[in-house]
Amino acid sequence: MIILVLLLIAVIVALAAYAASGRMHSKGLESRISGLEAKEERVPSFAEAMRLLAASANVPALADALAESAKILSGAELSATLLKGESGAEFRVDPPGNPASSSLERFLRQEGIPEAPRRLSALYENPDYRGISEALLFPVVLKDEAFGSLAVANSRGGGFSEEEEDMLVSLCAVSALAIKKINACEELQYNAVRDPLTGLYNYRAFQERLASEAERARRYQNSLSLLMLDVDDFKHFNLSFGRDAADRALKKVASIINETIRNIDFAARYGGEEFVVMLPESSPENAAKTAERIRRAVEDAEFNSERAKLTITIGAASLPSDADDKDQLIKEADGALYIAKRRGKNRVQSAGRLTLA
Repeated sequence: MIILVLLLIAVIVALAAYAASGRMHSKGLESRISGLEAKEERVPSFAEAMRLLAASANVPALADALAESAKILSGAELSATLLKGESGAEFRVDPPGNPASSSLERFLRQEGIPEAPRRLSALYENPDYRGISEALLFPVVLKDEAFGSLAVANSRGGGFSEEEEDMLVSLCAVSALAIKKINACEELQYNAVRDPLTGLYNYRAFQERLASEAERARRYQNSLSLLMLDVDDFKHFNLSFGRDAADRALKKVASIINETIRNIDFAARYGGEEFVVMLPESSPENAAKTAERIRRAVEDAEFNSERAKLTITIGAASLPSDADDKDQLIKEADGALYIAKRRGKNRVQSAGRLTLA
């Protein structure tokens, strides 16, 4: 009888153990299924993130896309990017404007660009990183060229899986390629519209801009003034000091022009030692004053170690007072320049016969 009872107890224990094992196995399956479902949900998000990064037209847009995508794919509460483009550094944090975001910004700026992905825990122990418990930090690099860094963080515990880390490594690699492409495109665009010697806009860019500014002036009934500038006796300067000195002198003249005009004005090298400046919404009187400031600045400058001097002659014309269209505007400004040269150089001559010299 006792043996029978013991056997019955053994059977009950075995059945209970089997049932528990089944429940554990079921939970394991549920966990694996849940993980696969989460992975499936991430695949479209990952593909969309890659598309957004590759399609970014500039570094600010790329920084936004990377910060947002990193947060979605990692499940992080916070993400931040610090990327370097041709125009400088771009910082983005998602979401912005809370204490933890400020902590993440400090963290990213202080850590800089790591050599490899890094996992940092217990950051809340550092008073500078208040509100952050764990973070991942990634370099945005292409071979040996560093473009910035990415950080994701949580404020209330909760780590990041290896799969999430791998996805963010891939995001950073695509971002580095995208920045490389953006920088190359910006360089090509810059070179296409800039004079290689002076850095001012070139003749083609001037013609395109003049057409749009003339149309804008006509549509809104605004004035548009044009200055044509020619460096006086430049061939003599070239023969006296050599071509390198002459090139440096032209660069300095271009720099003086840029420093004298407004941000909305447009300066270009017209050819040789001749320059043009467009002055949107500038009356003939204001155009003549701007021209005179340029003339005096060039006259006061020294152009080499021997303290050589140069002067500049300027012709000015305006829409609609002196011309009806862009071609006539150029002709009138050029005619004013010719008259100024005939009258002795180093002077400003307006097509409306306003002379300041």
